[in-house]
Amino acid sequence: GVATFTTNSLASGSHSLTAEYSGNTALLASTSNAGIQLVRTVSTTTVTSSNLNAAYQASVTLTATISNSSATGTVDFFDGSTRIAQGVAINNGVATFTTSTLSAGPHSITAAYNGDNSFTTSTSSAISQSVIATSTTALSSSANSAVAYNTAVTFTATVSGSAGTPTGTVQFYLDDAPLGTPVTLNAGVAVYTSLVNSGSNSDVPLPAGSLNIKAIYSGDSSYSNSASSVVNQVVNATTATTVTSSTASTLLGSTATFVARVTNTSGSTAPTSANVSFFDGSTLLGTVSASPVANNNYSEATFTISNLVAGNHSITAEYAGNPQTFFSNSESSVLSHNVVLNTTTTVTATPASAYQNDQVTFSATVARTSAGATPTGTITFFNGNTQLG
Repeated sequence: GVATFTTNSLASGSHSLTAEYSGNTALLASTSNAGIQLVRTVSTTTVTSSNLNAAYQASVTLTATISNSSATGTVDFFDGSTRIAQGVAINNGVATFTTSTLSAGPHSITAAYNGDNSFTTSTSSAISQSVIATSTTALSSSANSAVAYNTAVTFTATVSGSAGTPTGTVQFYLDDAPLGTPVTLNAGVAVYTSLVNSGSNSDVPLPAGSLNIKAIYSGDSSYSNSASSVVNQVVNATTATTVTSSTASTLLGSTATFVARVTNTSGSTAPTSANVSFFDGSTLLGTVSASPVANNNYSEATFTISNLVAGNHSITAEYAGNPQTFFSNSESSVLSHNVVLNTTTTVTATPASAYQNDQVTFSATVARTSAGATPTGTITFFNGNTQLG
């Protein structure tokens, strides 16, 4: 004989069930062995983090909360499919796990409740846990001293940290203006070279002046962003110097005037504080200051001298440059200038008078008016405007 009983009123938990047969006139009464019946309530589990954006190697506390505070048992915590904590005891429906060993980067954290006699197992939805390491960015320049305008300069940004090799990009800046586009890190290093970068990073020359260069790292899933210290790069404007004279030669003792022009070949601003030295070969003749010429990109200096000795002179002008106003030095090509002696020429005839068809000898004497070389060269004789020979 079989008897069945159906109920939905058992409380959650463990129940020891027996069946008692009352017997009849032909059969004795009997009691079954006890059977264990577990009745479990469906549970849900949630997981939270004390800091979803934690610093690398900082402590993070993960908390699993079971839907009923009377739940007992343990919780396992997972990072993706990797169990990072096993059998964490539940207290009043809550289990906590604190760790400082999560690697830098993103993590998918879940909590799995293992259930008990009263509650079913359950697994939480995943939360996104970020662990960010601190990065440092160092910047260096290929030019340790001032460079001339239109010179290629390479800036190297090195990004480092304690959680592996950083990835991402670095943006280089001149003051607050970006130099080109962001440069992708290669093994933690980004390089920007003026005049050399191709494509969208093609760049005009660095401007003349005292430049403040910096690099800013974008950060990635494992590293925070960071900025370098400022690197000061001096770029001197290039100049060109010429020297001219209004005459190719002057008489001994007279004044010779030389004009030096110093031109800014890098821009539209005339060189300032432009001291120009004038030389005769390797001999310094004098130094004067050049003045900017209005509405032009050059300055001019005028030098006069009256004590040049007779002969040919190789005149040059040298601009010394100015580190305060960021102009480079330059030297002119040679200007040939001749200082000549004044002479007098007299002519005599022998005989002093003659008949037609008589032979007459004319003698010309060239005399210098001051000490110097004996006159050389040729003499041409004229009868009025008619050349005789």
